[in-house]
Amino acid sequence: MKNILLYTMTLNYGGAEKNICALANYLSEFYNVILVSNIKSKKAFKLKSNIKVYQFDNFDSGHKKLKAKISKKRTKQLKSIILNEQVNTVIAFLPEPSIRALQLKKELNIKVIVSVRNNPKYEFKYCKFMRNYYYKMADKIVVQDETYKKFLPCNEKCIVVPNFLEKINISPNLKKENYIINVGRLEKNKNQKLLIKAYSLISTDLKLYIYGEGSLKNKLLKLIKKLNLEGKVIIKPYDSNIYEKIAKAKLFVLSSLYEGMPNVVLESLVLKTKVVSTNNSPMIANLLPKEFVSQFNPYNLAKCIETALKSDKIVQFNYNNDDSKIMWKKIVEDDNDDE
Repeated sequence: MKNILLYTMTLNYGGAEKNICALANYLSEFYNVILVSNIKSKKAFKLKSNIKVYQFDNFDSGHKKLKAKISKKRTKQLKSIILNEQVNTVIAFLPEPSIRALQLKKELNIKVIVSVRNNPKYEFKYCKFMRNYYYKMADKIVVQDETYKKFLPCNEKCIVVPNFLEKINISPNLKKENYIINVGRLEKNKNQKLLIKAYSLISTDLKLYIYGEGSLKNKLLKLIKKLNLEGKVIIKPYDSNIYEKIAKAKLFVLSSLYEGMPNVVLESLVLKTKVVSTNNSPMIANLLPKEFVSQFNPYNLAKCIETALKSDKIVQFNYNNDDSKIMWKKIVEDDNDDE
């Protein structure tokens, strides 16, 4: 049986992390799967018992984060695992893990598949030359949309694969309750500041629940207080029953500056919850009515929220993982055809 290593930043809550764990569970049906994360964290999503997990350290903030990014320690740890586990194929997610894996590719004679989880137009903003230098070494580069290829080197290596979603075991027909919901890390890119400002401009008895943790929590709480929204806008930690929370919401709002393909939009549509989103991904326009897609200012977002709340329009959406399963299996098999 082949030994496949999936390498990422963290296994904590997040759309990319959820996608990676779902993919690991699927691939473990056919291969020995090793899952490695740079940062030691809570394993937020269920993993099959036959998946071996390694986590490196907790250097995820401040100067320690910068030091960890440029340190060779993680590369040495990754090399040791690859050798000890006799790994022949690495699937790397996000820039730092991808570059570390590619640095070892020639030395260890391994196949490296890079999975681009974010919009490559904005990813690695200040050192795209480094990303492009290393990504040229990849055996395959997996992207989420055809338009992303033009921002990456070696277009012939790029392949578009639909998001791999975990199975949702919640009824999409739960009774709606009086709240709007947002789910995401409390960080700059998720842009909850925009959402809170937009909410302050609408007249509604619906509360706004924001589920997530992150470095901007205190700043967002101060903004809520400044706008006199205490008791109306409520920040909650990520909930293990988040699908139920989404299914019961009157509206899901995604306020991100940019995304690859936000899983949470697909999940909300599967759960028959209306979605308003900023125009953060080229795929958003193909998923939502144009009146539900906002530009990046609070007045426009507020207008979209009001329009969606008044609308009877429900997007009919059914997601099937079969295409993603077939494509991932083919990528892994093709990249091991020398065995």
